[in-house]
Amino acid sequence: MKETEAICRIYEHMGIHKLREPQSIKISEALDMAASALTKQIPKYIQSSDDEDDEILCPSCSKDLMGCVDADYADGICYCPYCGQKLQW
Repeated sequence: MKETEAICRIYEHMGIHKLREPQSIKISEALDMAASALTKQIPKYIQSSDDEDDEILCPSCSKDLMGCVDADYADGICYCPYCGQKLQW
């Protein structure tokens, strides 16, 4: 099962079982966290800022990644040090 399918199944399960009711709030929070963590494992392409600073921004948290660029990312995959989003360079 891939991350996207797992995310869909989590939200489908939450909808079927109406986990948004007060007695199920802890399970709902846990499933939201799991879906969020899985979402961060799907690589997103980095963004460039629109201003003249030529910042490299994380597509999830929009923090500047310029100081995080490293030669170890030769395969083009790395993670945002601020939010954990998997990035595609």
